[in-house]
Amino acid sequence: MLEKGKVTNRQGILLLCFTLVVSTAVLFLPAITATTAGRDGWISVLTVATAYGLLVAWVIIKLGS
Repeated sequence: MLEKGKVTNRQGILLLCFTLVVSTAVLFLPAITATTAGRDGWISVLTVATAYGLLVAWVIIKLGS
């Protein structure tokens, strides 16, 4: 069983990969959204943010139980 507070190598690599993917998406997604959706881009951002928030809430609930 793993000690509490220890991060394994696999967890560290996954965290780095996730951080890299998210930071790249943050840089390129607004330009893609602006060219695709035009002035209605805020609706797509609102939809994606809501879906992401619900996903994070679900993960937190599952990890807490």
